[in-house]
Amino acid sequence: MNILVPAIIILFLLPAFYVGYKTYRTFFRRPTSYPTSAYIARMRQSHPAAACLVCLGDSITQGDLGVSYVNILEKRTSPETLVIMNAGINGDLSANALARLDDVIAAQPALITVLIGSNDIHAGMNTRNYKTYVSSGKITQPPSFADFKANITEILRRLQAETHARIALVSIPLISEDLDHEVNKRGDMYNDYLRETAERLKINYLPLRETQVAYLKTTGKKGGQPYENTARLSMSAVFWSFLGLSWDSIAERNGNQLSVDNLHNNSRTAGMIADLISGFI
Repeated sequence: MNILVPAIIILFLLPAFYVGYKTYRTFFRRPTSYPTSAYIARMRQSHPAAACLVCLGDSITQGDLGVSYVNILEKRTSPETLVIMNAGINGDLSANALARLDDVIAAQPALITVLIGSNDIHAGMNTRNYKTYVSSGKITQPPSFADFKANITEILRRLQAETHARIALVSIPLISEDLDHEVNKRGDMYNDYLRETAERLKINYLPLRETQVAYLKTTGKKGGQPYENTARLSMSAVFWSFLGLSWDSIAERNGNQLSVDNLHNNSRTAGMIADLISGFI
């Protein structure tokens, strides 16, 4: 009996610790390579001759809610020549990325990629989405296209003024695979602004969205989960990942070719991003 009681307690505590650990890693922690002052100093000391690439973005860049393109890039490069810092934060909109831009500038990188905008679009689609971002502390008022343009303009102005980096704007990925849905028509509008801005400022433009569209049109496959199912898909994707399923397996369960849950990368999209950034490097 004395052995049985502790054994039962441990049996119940282990799953709780596991769920708590996975929840923290998935939702709350920053990437281990986030450009904090301590991490920047450590990389400069350990790899003094290496150039630095900072990837600024949201959960697509953080990489804990889908396949990480940053991890793919790290496997393709050596820290002796290129240190990659992950400045992606789950749930960030363009305003949040602007608010923490000092972290990116402090690294004084040679290269910067900016992949932001999915949450600006998603949060503005309906009241339910908007309230979710409010409850997570990301926004206090509905985001607008005008806000997005102003934030992107200021992000790029500061990066050009306060660093010597080569900068690349990565186009906003599709949100669901329904190219005719309003969410993707809105995404096209946001993306047109990014492309025009890149041309005007003479910075690199990496056509992720266009690559995804070309892929879908080439395969001729229609389907995937409707945009309206995104919130449910995101919750179930986390559940299945906690049970050990890979992100690609979850995407396949959902019938998606390019994303896990209409928002986050499977390996196909992560590979597309990594290929585009590799070309930029």
